[in-house]
Amino acid sequence: MKTPMRVNDRSIELDSRADEPLLFALRRAGHRSVRLTCGIGVCGACTVLIDGTPMSSCLVLTPAAAGSDITTAEGLNDDDPVASAFQRANAFQCGYCTPGFVLTARALLAEVSKPTDEEIREALAGNLCRCGSYLKIVQAIHLAAASMAEHRKPPSIPTDMKAYNRALIAEHRANAGKLSGPLAGSSILLLTTTGARSGQPRTTVLGYRRAGGLYIVIASGNGAPSDPSWYVNLLATPVATAEVGPEKFDVRASTAGPDEREELAKVVPYFESQQKLTSRQIPIVKLERVPQP
Repeated sequence: MKTPMRVNDRSIELDSRADEPLLFALRRAGHRSVRLTCGIGVCGACTVLIDGTPMSSCLVLTPAAAGSDITTAEGLNDDDPVASAFQRANAFQCGYCTPGFVLTARALLAEVSKPTDEEIREALAGNLCRCGSYLKIVQAIHLAAASMAEHRKPPSIPTDMKAYNRALIAEHRANAGKLSGPLAGSSILLLTTTGARSGQPRTTVLGYRRAGGLYIVIASGNGAPSDPSWYVNLLATPVATAEVGPEKFDVRASTAGPDEREELAKVVPYFESQQKLTSRQIPIVKLERVPQP
């Protein structure tokens, strides 16, 4: 059977039996960083991120992962801050367990920007290193946290925002969504809306987070007293085009209601800091793929 899902930002249909663990289907599809060791969810060598949460793929049946967003070590950038920190700290010996540790550490740092030793050890409790590199692994995660904090510092505001956005859009399209400089490694999408007044297409660069099958963006405007133009455009014409990595697809936009805001605000780590910049309520926007006919 074929199970649709996204693996490393690409939509695929994974071949498997109905009772086959995700571990084997991923390895057969070429994701060899997903390692087979214990087979009972104890060692963490087969760890993948499923919708951002580290899970032992030997315990997840492939059909149960339908529609999920899965990350394996093959999906990390060459300059990934966590993987780079493991290299700098020599936080491995044989390296067999390293992909699982790196992915688990990424999930931790997405939740806790500056974890303590105790928080790191608790997060890594499900990952075993038979070579005993635990001290170096903890050091590597501290190095990664410091590196990521440095990159989170906001870049200086360009004097010509239109030219800056044009350059970002061109780089995104030329490099399958990968950006350089301060935005390297960021979750960025291009959203092309229809102008509410002009009727002409307008492309905007937006940060996003995933929540299930949705792309979550916020209409922040960096403290502006009014909604940004792309959000005004969506209110008039909610169908737009999104570009995520190498993919381009239509999306339908909707604004999160009062009962959804609290949970979705947790998905976007920079929402709270943006809300502090303005007295208006920042809209949280859900972008859902429009099924292809």
